[in-house]
Amino acid sequence: MEWLVDHYTFFLLLVLAGLAGALVQTVIEHGFWSLFDPNYSKEAHKHEAKQ
Repeated sequence: MEWLVDHYTFFLLLVLAGLAGALVQTVIEHGFWSLFDPNYSKEAHKHEAKQ
């Protein structure tokens, strides 16, 4: 029974690590506020293009 719990915990850690990695990559590519406002990164790119 213990090995089942260990594998489940390991799997859970893998999933959490994957989610954290995806979150970090999103922040790096689109900026922190794009997590809360999907339109933020698009607007920012428009402003950069105008300048």
